[in-house]
Amino acid sequence: PSVCLAKGLAGKQLPQLVCIDPFDASGDAASAGDYAGRAQRAGPLQAAFEQNLAAAGVREIVAVRRGFSHEHAAGFRDPIDLLFLDGDHEFAAVQRDYRDWAGKVQQGGYLAMHDVVHPVHDGPRRVVEELVRRDPAWVDHRYVDSLFVARRAA
Repeated sequence: PSVCLAKGLAGKQLPQLVCIDPFDASGDAASAGDYAGRAQRAGPLQAAFEQNLAAAGVREIVAVRRGFSHEHAAGFRDPIDLLFLDGDHEFAAVQRDYRDWAGKVQQGGYLAMHDVVHPVHDGPRRVVEELVRRDPAWVDHRYVDSLFVARRAA
């Protein structure tokens, strides 16, 4: 998704995509084995990620931040046009990501959450149902495959 998002930003005035990841193959219990296998095949994950960005011609517009999103939230001051949440899928982790970051989305900006419709992960779905859809600040709710998208009201 990062390459696609960055490609969409290419050519814009002062484009920047910020990607936060621990790059340690950690994750929720249901995904841990898959992530560990990917790490074995790809080698150091951050280097592989940055090489993919470079190969796609978008490395210069992507700010890569190593760590967990909650470690970066308090110090992040820039307004967000599009917040894409796709991290640990456990309910508590998704809820924390949402609470840490959603308030930084500017009016008219978008929230996108991955794996909201998923046979194994219920954390993203619960956050959407229990928090996002009940909050009048988020309008124009849509589902696109497993993705949920909403716009911050003006």
